[in-house]
Amino acid sequence: MVDTLADRILANERVQYSRVRIGGVPRDKRVTNTTYQESFDQPCPIVTLMTSRPQDFSVVRGAPATVDLGYDGLGRRVFSGSVQPRNRPSIAVGQLQCAGEMWKLVRDVEIAERDVGGLTVKQAITTLFDDLNIASYDLSGVLAYTLANPQTLDKGTGLSMLTKLMEIDGLRVRETGSGQLFVARYEGLPSATFFRQYSTTVTPTMRILDGGLTEDPTWYRTQVTVLGATLADGTPIKSTVTLSDTSLCQPPLKPGVQIAEQVSIPLIWDAAKALDAAIRIAGERGRIPQSFRMRIPMDPQLEIGMTLNIEAPEWGITGRWIIWGLTHDAGADTTECDLRGGSEFGGTINVNPVASFTFEAEDQPLGAQRYTFITLDASGSYQPDNPDEVLTYDWSGDQDAADTPDIDSQTAQRFTVRMNPAAMSGDVLTVRLVVTNELGLTATAEDRIDVTPEGTDTIVVALFAALGTRFAASPDGGENWNFQTGTDITTCAAAPQDGERAGYAVYGRLNGQIYRTTDYCATAPVSVKAANSIAIADIAWDWREPAKVWALDVNCNLYVSGNFGETWARRGATRGAGSSASRSGSWGR
Repeated sequence: MVDTLADRILANERVQYSRVRIGGVPRDKRVTNTTYQESFDQPCPIVTLMTSRPQDFSVVRGAPATVDLGYDGLGRRVFSGSVQPRNRPSIAVGQLQCAGEMWKLVRDVEIAERDVGGLTVKQAITTLFDDLNIASYDLSGVLAYTLANPQTLDKGTGLSMLTKLMEIDGLRVRETGSGQLFVARYEGLPSATFFRQYSTTVTPTMRILDGGLTEDPTWYRTQVTVLGATLADGTPIKSTVTLSDTSLCQPPLKPGVQIAEQVSIPLIWDAAKALDAAIRIAGERGRIPQSFRMRIPMDPQLEIGMTLNIEAPEWGITGRWIIWGLTHDAGADTTECDLRGGSEFGGTINVNPVASFTFEAEDQPLGAQRYTFITLDASGSYQPDNPDEVLTYDWSGDQDAADTPDIDSQTAQRFTVRMNPAAMSGDVLTVRLVVTNELGLTATAEDRIDVTPEGTDTIVVALFAALGTRFAASPDGGENWNFQTGTDITTCAAAPQDGERAGYAVYGRLNGQIYRTTDYCATAPVSVKAANSIAIADIAWDWREPAKVWALDVNCNLYVSGNFGETWARRGATRGAGSSASRSGSWGR
């Protein structure tokens, strides 16, 4: 049975799934093509959205943007970021360039010199991220190392400072689809296991559409020297490592001749750490890397750092390769990968899971008490080198007096808790998730949720009701109601949330008349369809096309509005036995 995204990706027949939201509003109808790009060499994820009309500059630069890609209704969050440049390449189309959370690091903003003396590398990165308003990150892959005191980072961009901290232990930064920054060791070596197999010959695997192989012998080094800090007494920290096997160098070197490289890592202040860095770098540089560029049908589950198994005998390619860069092109329905590997590459890396969770918070009054219902979902967590590996989830929250059930006791992937704001200490709930894989390796994600109705994280449910002799609407989940006098009101429907038309609803009457409100019934609804003595039985807002509303009377006459209920037209009729329509209510957000 085909029931997972991985199965859909490998299926012979499939329908592409794409969802783009900007500012929380769906933009699927306007976006004609979505291109996602990321690599270790340019780590900030970039998404280009092509629109079907000249760029609408009502889209605010900096507005949050998310992209989900997949097949047959099953998708995966591949990007979370914000709108940056808004362009108009031609008179007929628009373009939005969106950058990931790492934009805060790479943009050309100069940060003043900062003192990191006496801090661990993890603490220094944490303070840098906090100062740049980067809230979601995982530093579990950062090794324990305390910086010398005094020690400063020269002024520069956030990425330049982060790079100086990461180069101590050969760390790299990447960004997950949920917008979480992940700092860990990525040496450019394939792992012992692989995520998925791609082949030009094997039918059950994803087929390779195109590819090309290059080799770079200029990368190879036989000797590496690491220069650390210069101590207060003038002693330089220096360590050199020489490879004993230089057989990869062709033509061969004469004895005593080296292909040498000198690497400066000024934050290293002790000889033992310099030697450790020299051994690591010499191991990385003592090989001839091959790069294999391949194009395959789109696979949104792929991310940089994953290991793939490649079987392409016509290129002389076999075995495990690591993803160094990739591009998802939804318009062409392809993924293009830049892979590093080859027979002279070798090696293994340890792979931690990726921890990620999303939340939905909904404010609801129950009698005299208001509650916030929060659904926490860790389905975005995964094991990069083995998607079938079973993960365990350990949740915790910092408002133990207010949550029911207790978040600290939860181990499910997805669950809902009720928060009592009156029992909270402050207005913010901090949730922490620790994900553990089968080998005991862990990853952590944390987020802060504003549970107040006025907070940006919480949805306040609006209610609309047809009460026979009254039009009724509540903008705040039933705590306060607006009533307007009416006659024989049978049914109503509320506009789905689109970030622009709060308070829109339509009401039907027994005489076939339809009324419309655009302000939660703060003023009397306006008649938008004339009476014809045939009762309106049902009204429904089309969630696929937010401008469209449908109405059906008891004789099965169908009416439609294409402008948010303002005007109506008859679509056809199938006469049958009429019946009295029941009164109903409608939820809206």
